Amino acid sequence: MSRVTSRDVARAAGVSQSTVSRILNGRAPALVTEQTRERVTRLARELDYAPNAAARQLRRRTARALGLIFPSAAHNVTALFSFAQMFSGLAEVTEAAGYALVLCPSTTAERAVEMQRVGQVDGALVILPLVDDPRVRGLLGTGAPLVLMNQVPDADGLNWVDFDNVGSSREAVLHLVAGGHRRVGFIGWTGLVNTQLRLQGYREALAAAGAEEDPALIQSVPEPMLYPQGTEAMRRLLSLPCPPTAVFCGSDLLAVGVLHAAHASGLHVPRDLAVIGYDDEPASAYLKPALTTVRPPFRAKGRAAARMLIDLVEGHDRQPASVLLEAEFVIRDSG
Repeated sequence: MSRVTSRDVARAAGVSQSTVSRILNGRAPALVTEQTRERVTRLARELDYAPNAAARQLRRRTARALGLIFPSAAHNVTALFSFAQMFSGLAEVTEAAGYALVLCPSTTAERAVEMQRVGQVDGALVILPLVDDPRVRGLLGTGAPLVLMNQVPDADGLNWVDFDNVGSSREAVLHLVAGGHRRVGFIGWTGLVNTQLRLQGYREALAAAGAEEDPALIQSVPEPMLYPQGTEAMRRLLSLPCPPTAVFCGSDLLAVGVLHAAHASGLHVPRDLAVIGYDDEPASAYLKPALTTVRPPFRAKGRAAARMLIDLVEGHDRQPASVLLEAEFVIRDSG
């Protein structure tokens, strides 16, 4: 008589083979009903199903690999420098710990959970940069070792690592206010979590300085956040009856566009218009004038995320954790 397999149990229960495996291994997702769990368990017992010991042992071996899941989207073009730096930090830690790093461009965050389930990776680092991304909630309660590489406001139960977008932006805008600027503009794509947090820091700085916030001074640009978007946003600000005397940008690439619009309008930077960017792109120090900006610790972020995930995989940490790294404010000539 042939041995009963999980496929036989799945056929009898009217569910998929993977659902049977998850239920019998105690890893079924929350969407599996209690009735289904009971039916599969009962049928496995009645059919005298016993998991193959060798296969079970094989599944328990670690892959010694971590997945890096990042969305394929237009705004990623503007983040090549930050991705390269973060990847360098990730690789530094994973290589030292004996883990391979698997790059997985995907628009589906659940892919990370599936890869871990089938043993392709032991855990995953996930980048979900969009505001109100529904996939964040989908990751809750999966039980898979996951670390998000961006801040997730109000998402208890998830592990994440990021730098302090709010605090660093507040410091940059307070620097402008201290320089005598009362009308400070903001330019960024507010569809990104990071930009929303930087906008929060901008607003907190104005409030702390007693400066009135003017909605007309906040310009949300479409993706991707490249030079033309910064130029067009600055032109709109300059067309206001009372234009700003300073601008804080959500990225250095937008700030370059702002400098172009300022020069085209005959404005001197920083005498007529102070400009601050964010990211400290390699070319920012070589612009004329050299760009004042915020330097996020991209490499440190990668290292911290890799260490957190390896701790999760190896069972050293089980409680959800968050790490917020400081970013450096770099004062140059533009503001």
